[in-house]
Amino acid sequence: DAGPQFAPPSGNAVPIALLCMRFFNCEMFYTDDELELLEEGLRAAGLEVRQAFFKECLRLRRRQRNLWVDTPLAKLFTAQAEWHLLRARAQLVLVRQAIRLRIASHQIDPASAFLKVDVANKGAVTCEGLQRVLQYLHLGFTPGEYVEVCRTVDSDGTDSISLQQFMRVFEVPEVLPAPQMAASTDKPGDFWTCLHCTCRNPKELTMCDACGMPGGSKTWQCSQCTFINAGAVMTCEACGFGTNGEIEVPAGHWVCAAESGGCTKFNPNSLYYCEACDRARPDLPCHRF
Repeated sequence: DAGPQFAPPSGNAVPIALLCMRFFNCEMFYTDDELELLEEGLRAAGLEVRQAFFKECLRLRRRQRNLWVDTPLAKLFTAQAEWHLLRARAQLVLVRQAIRLRIASHQIDPASAFLKVDVANKGAVTCEGLQRVLQYLHLGFTPGEYVEVCRTVDSDGTDSISLQQFMRVFEVPEVLPAPQMAASTDKPGDFWTCLHCTCRNPKELTMCDACGMPGGSKTWQCSQCTFINAGAVMTCEACGFGTNGEIEVPAGHWVCAAESGGCTKFNPNSLYYCEACDRARPDLPCHRF
């Protein structure tokens, strides 16, 4: 129905109006053409005003999806010169959320992981060190995604991220929330802290529930490489050193002894000659003819 004085809209007025209604309805996925029209419709509103309005609508409507930084809608809240940074910024937001969930579910301490990587006690790590910190937390991202996040954090290109910057960028609370269970029911010996990812585990577990590494009272730490080994293992799985801090021959192997001019390689007992230098096993019988 239309009155006699009604004039149909010209140009893109109707598509723009429909797109503005979709924006008001908190929809996040648009094509490039639709984004251009929506940009034209919201031209009078600044980037911060658009974002604040959309967040408020999203809060009031209680949508199931609240994260918009990894959707096409993010372009509407970002200057066109910064569109190439959207993917990295979205990845950073996802890492922040993953850290919060890990703190709540496993009581991990990201600051402890940072200090563990900062072996020189400089209060800062390189981009490579920051990647190791994030990997220690076992957040579930790929190495390439960690690299992308680290480049975003090191925006000034100094290749140095301080502990304060790490806490601020990833929104790590200075005081970690208390576990959900009552503190009065926790005894000092009821839990042990994983040295790899700082997760708290019940004393009944011999493997960390978060990262799967051995731990607890039935473990020992290699004095050579600091790797945590299961108590039943007498030789470090990482470097081959024993519990006494000296190199030991693994079970089922023999060593090409350096005392007799050998190369110190470990060879399986099925071999009579060293794979590296062809020296005979020292325990082979000697015959003279």
